[in-house]
Amino acid sequence: MTSSTLAAEPVNKDATPTVKTWLGILSPLAVFLVLCCAILPYAGLQADEALFTEPLCTRLAREFRIRPIHFDIPLMLLSYLGTAKTWLYGLLFQFWRPSIWSVRLPVVFIGALTLLVWSLLAFRIAGRRLAIILCLILATDASFILTTTFDWGPVAIQHLAYASALLFAISGFHRKSPLRFGIALFFIGLGMWDKALFIWMLSGAAIAVIVLFHRQVWSALTWRNLAAAVLGFVLGASPLIVYNILNPLKTFRGNAVFSTDNLFIKTVIAKRTLDGSAYFAYLVNDPGVPKSRLPRNALEHLSVAAAQTIGEHRSNLTAWALIASLAAVPLWWRNRKIVFFALISIAVAWPQMLFVKDTGGSAHHVVLLWPLPHLIIACAIAGLARFQPRFSTPAIALALLLICGANVLNVNQYVSQFITYGSAPIWTDAILPLSREVSHWPDRHMFITDWGIDQPLRMLTHGRDRLWDAAGVLLQDPSPENRAALTRILGLDPVFVTHTPAYEVITGLPRRLVERAESLGYHRHLLATIDDSNGRPVFEISEFLKPGTP
Repeated sequence: MTSSTLAAEPVNKDATPTVKTWLGILSPLAVFLVLCCAILPYAGLQADEALFTEPLCTRLAREFRIRPIHFDIPLMLLSYLGTAKTWLYGLLFQFWRPSIWSVRLPVVFIGALTLLVWSLLAFRIAGRRLAIILCLILATDASFILTTTFDWGPVAIQHLAYASALLFAISGFHRKSPLRFGIALFFIGLGMWDKALFIWMLSGAAIAVIVLFHRQVWSALTWRNLAAAVLGFVLGASPLIVYNILNPLKTFRGNAVFSTDNLFIKTVIAKRTLDGSAYFAYLVNDPGVPKSRLPRNALEHLSVAAAQTIGEHRSNLTAWALIASLAAVPLWWRNRKIVFFALISIAVAWPQMLFVKDTGGSAHHVVLLWPLPHLIIACAIAGLARFQPRFSTPAIALALLLICGANVLNVNQYVSQFITYGSAPIWTDAILPLSREVSHWPDRHMFITDWGIDQPLRMLTHGRDRLWDAAGVLLQDPSPENRAALTRILGLDPVFVTHTPAYEVITGLPRRLVERAESLGYHRHLLATIDDSNGRPVFEISEFLKPGTP
């Protein structure tokens, strides 16, 4: 990056990015794509990651679909989770069979598009320098990379909808364009349909805009702008609106319960999401698990060697950089409205995560705040150019080297642990050989007896028929009705997929299955054991036979 790239320049709201600006923005995008692809293949598909494929593989509950003519239209996956991603992949899977690459690479490109939109937004409001700095910091951030690549939140469409809404809203105001306001509200509607938790970021942005730009908001409230906004929102959120008409306001009635439980834990998770350490032992195994493996190719050798030579980097410097940036008021004062927008938005959105039951305790909730913390840091770093202009470029370069360098080392720590210790239990890559193994019994009913197997297996086997979830039967206490249900299942001559004891999510279900089957006169016959890439047994495929059955 040349010194002229980060040199001070006047901000022109209607300016078109120059070639140097495009190079400064596209270079971090390339880094982001490389880092995402470096980590993409190591984890198996997880249940929440594959949840969006449910309407593509099986029939949704009547509540979540409509049937206007002769085919079902899926509206929602859950009362707060829409099928926007389902519709996108329904088209994609016509050309690219389901796999870890076809599931993850598209959301990686959505993440890259989000970076591009944020860069253009920063360029429009503050110029080239802020755009490039923000793009560099966010493109190397472990939390953004991991939650986008694996997208179990889901968060990828949420991030893109939020950034796009802001960009078109600002553009609509400057160009006095109702069409652009309509597009901005379309993205807001899309974000709400994708996941109703979008209300967190929407409410934060709305209050920040009203506080900081109330005069501009008032001047923009024309009938044409309001009509375009209403039309855009209705188009974007139409499936969510239809669902809540047919099921009166169910999205909002059952999903906003006040709670003060686990406030300290939620605060710790927010800090760990910020510093990139939240995903160890959740996505990737930590040292100490049995059967570590050696690198298998030159890139894996390089990653592991770097981690061993430089040392562990389980966190980055983002939390410290945010604290330092907030304290360095003179550096960002010229861009104070940007910083205040980020602070007000966080102050409105994060408490909703803290005080709503069952939210805020996961990194994929906290990461919805991205890139507001990074925007504050970028404003402070960009402000270095206004102090000691002669040394501004080296100072900015040094700050970026420290922050982005720590980010890359943090990401590499995940890559090296994936290589050596493998993915964590609910992300086990053994799901891939399991999907191939079950093809040996295409005509037999197959029952899943634990959480986390059904959705990924159904997707990878392209909607395999006769795949059922038996966990509910086993979770119930023994009763005549329960025994009768299990008797009917065993009478189908099925095969069962269970976790090995070390990988059980709901502890004791396989043992309970064996005990109850034996009480009905059956004995277990193990058909296959499925190992992960480290050679650890993860799944077992079994059948139950009557005595004397060959």
